[in-house]
Amino acid sequence: MGLSAAGTPVMTVDPVTQQSPWPVVRRLVPYFRRVRGPFLLSLLFLFLISSLTGLKAWIIQPVVDTFQGGDIEPNQLYLFVGIVVGIFVLQAVFNFCYLVTFRRASIGIAREIRSEQISKLLEHGLGYFHARPTGEITSRVVNDVQAFKASGVVTLQMILRDLITILVLLSVMIAQSLSVAVVCCGIIFAVGLILKIMSRRIRKLARDAQDKLAQVTNQLTQVIGGIELILSFGLGSTWRDRLQDVNVDHSETEMKVGMADAIAISSVLITVSLGVGAILLVTGRSLLAGEITSGEFAAIFGAIYLMQAPAQKIASSVSNISKGIVAGGRALELLDEDPVIRDPEHPRAFVEAAGRVELRDVSFGYRDTPVIRSLSFAVEPGELVVMVGDSGAGKSTVAKMLLRFYDPDAGAVVVDGVALPELMREDLYRSISYVGQDVYLFDETVDFNLRVGRPQASADEVAAAMRIACVDEFAAQLPQGLETSVGERGVLLSGGQRQRIAIARAILSEARILVLDEATSALDMDLERKILQNLVDAPKRRTIFAITHRLSMAGIADRVIVLKDGRLVEEGTAAELADSGGEFTRLQRASQTRLVRTAQKQGRVASPLPSETGSGQQE
Repeated sequence: MGLSAAGTPVMTVDPVTQQSPWPVVRRLVPYFRRVRGPFLLSLLFLFLISSLTGLKAWIIQPVVDTFQGGDIEPNQLYLFVGIVVGIFVLQAVFNFCYLVTFRRASIGIAREIRSEQISKLLEHGLGYFHARPTGEITSRVVNDVQAFKASGVVTLQMILRDLITILVLLSVMIAQSLSVAVVCCGIIFAVGLILKIMSRRIRKLARDAQDKLAQVTNQLTQVIGGIELILSFGLGSTWRDRLQDVNVDHSETEMKVGMADAIAISSVLITVSLGVGAILLVTGRSLLAGEITSGEFAAIFGAIYLMQAPAQKIASSVSNISKGIVAGGRALELLDEDPVIRDPEHPRAFVEAAGRVELRDVSFGYRDTPVIRSLSFAVEPGELVVMVGDSGAGKSTVAKMLLRFYDPDAGAVVVDGVALPELMREDLYRSISYVGQDVYLFDETVDFNLRVGRPQASADEVAAAMRIACVDEFAAQLPQGLETSVGERGVLLSGGQRQRIAIARAILSEARILVLDEATSALDMDLERKILQNLVDAPKRRTIFAITHRLSMAGIADRVIVLKDGRLVEEGTAAELADSGGEFTRLQRASQTRLVRTAQKQGRVASPLPSETGSGQQE
């Protein structure tokens, strides 16, 4: 694992794990232990199923020898029929039990891995997710875990079943003729050598295939997320071609995996066929020499016949088990990445914040590019502070550091006298609510999205938050009121409605500090001012830290902080700063500047109608 220029961990591939599967296998063993009950029970049923297959081959010898003797009794016939039917019925019962217990085990393993992945992802800071494509993360949690379950766990059980079956059948053959043992050992050695050589090639190709499947997922995620942009710019054909390219690339790699798999299967089958021929030659000569009976020969032949299917399945499983190990390794890579933002080992007690926020000589940069430079200021409890500045001045970065989405490179962000790294993030997030410009709503009802931060809130508390954020002005007009679905990311609502819901849910969380980062950008100025006034006049006064490009919001603020190039250049009330002639005054003038379309240098003169000029000449 390496670090990006921004200091975030980057997923890297250890080439050793591509050559040897054992490091990944050892990492996966603990997950099998967690479901060892159903897993071991499924193995027991596998052993019983395989044993009954061996019993099918063994019973051939007494049946053939008895029938060949011609002195069989009706009762013996009934016994043979009953035994055969009983074997098949028992196999069906054991197979049912195996499928149920194995399914529980395989689903449990996938569940445990995904649970750890999700927990690990939520330990990371915002920088981790900014440094990685969403499709890549999604692919590792969804595609890779599913591929490991389907191709790894399922195939492992199938291989164990087939191996047990082959060993039982080999025991039957060896019991009939010791000379068969030598040939069988040769077959097993040759097959093992082929599988070892081919599995290395297949693992490498399988890794490439999983990486390219992640690219398909990533491209598809971008198309769905940016569908408005794609449609509005007429980029459908361009992105169709991009998706087609990665899709074809993935398909070609999958075809290479299939080709390597086919070579492995064919090589194993040819080797097994030659071995079967050798066994039949040895046993046939023994039969002709009178060393074995016809029943023993038939039993060996039946064992060979029953061995064909499991041998072919083992050969075909090489690709699947390789894919499963590769997918499992990719899935575990998420767990190998230590979060840059960590909770302290010995956190400070922090029951409820009073609401004082302070930045002490803070500096921060993205990918070695400075954004915040030696910034210091304080926001007192219950104060409404507005931060303004040009785009790129570092305003949103300050807001994200208040939430500890990023840690400063130097200096400290302090809440009520405690530096943020000394607090549990869970305690911090109970004290600070954040509303950004790009509001995210879950594909649920309005009520669900309002209660995200505090599901147990009463109806009166929800109504109070809605009044402050002016959600009540449109909620009653929705088709099902608060039970109206908002659609994915809230697409069924307007931008202003989404922002008001986000402000209301932040209020409902009862956090003492409210950070608004362009949170009212989609609202008209009157509605923006009304909501801010409601927040100021609310019975429970909060510390409000608002970031905006609209200087109209500064008029209601207790204090205005002006940033330029990541530095604090002015601080005071809006009235004081307006008269200072400094940066705030410049921003104020820029916001009031009207855009005027310049006149054309030479106007186009229209020809008058003949009836207006009489002479037809231009005026």
